[in-house]
Amino acid sequence: MTDEEKRFARFYSGGQVVKFGRDIAEMGIARDAEYRLAGLGRNESGRQIVRLADEQGRIIRWDPRSTRPRQVNVFEQGERDLATGDRVQWRLANKELDLKNAERGTVEKLHESIATIRWDRDARTKTVDLSIHKTWDHGYAETVYSSQSKTYARVYVLAPMGSSLVNGQNFYTAITRARFGVKLWTEDRDRLAEKLKRNSGEKTSSLEGLGRLDRDSPRSVMERHGEKLRRQRIDQEIQRLERRERLRSTNPRSRAEALSLPEKLAGRARSVTEQMEALLRSFIERDRPTPEPTHHEGDHHKRGQDR
Repeated sequence: MTDEEKRFARFYSGGQVVKFGRDIAEMGIARDAEYRLAGLGRNESGRQIVRLADEQGRIIRWDPRSTRPRQVNVFEQGERDLATGDRVQWRLANKELDLKNAERGTVEKLHESIATIRWDRDARTKTVDLSIHKTWDHGYAETVYSSQSKTYARVYVLAPMGSSLVNGQNFYTAITRARFGVKLWTEDRDRLAEKLKRNSGEKTSSLEGLGRLDRDSPRSVMERHGEKLRRQRIDQEIQRLERRERLRSTNPRSRAEALSLPEKLAGRARSVTEQMEALLRSFIERDRPTPEPTHHEGDHHKRGQDR
């Protein structure tokens, strides 16, 4: 189940076993204990909830939205045949056994529920009571994602046409895990080739997906809104200059100096006018086309004489 599915009671079904990553004292839920799904129900406000049964048969009414999804692990309970030489995969991190999720190993010895397993990570051998530690499965297959950086003598790839995970990058990762040979299973070889061409698997940003990068580039924006932006800049500069002069005129010290020094006030007004004219002139000159240089024979001759 995805984290989003874990938040809603409607995605839970009979036969599942739920384990929690932390204690929930107010509900009497213990970390790492097993709780069998007994059914669904509704609380006082009408919200759908999950009914869990602990090992003593006590029923706990649990609202999945009250617990962080990462603290919830959901398993399908089932029977598995196991023999010496079988490959197994651990499905939940276990501190007691020092095992990580998806860790793989080979069964070297088996006596009733006690299995001696040699783990691939560091070739260490550990004895595990499978009647207590039940979160394992056969480990003959793995996802492309978990196979990254690994190498096997031979690889068998399942590429169903209906899977969204079948794309160019995943296909390349899968077939390059093999040292000697690869075998591929799919419904239609030609359709698979076309699908791999269409779906490269390369990640793109949301802006690229919406075609926004070219449309929102500075050059494209100036082509569409250049004149409007230039007018806005002129208006903003005029407002800035006017606001500066208003602040000067309302300042008591400046006003006293202005009354005693009228020439200073006139000079400031003239300075503002000159700045505005210079600003307007710069925008006009920017938009004016540059004239081509004109050459005169007499000028060339005269410059030649000067040299």
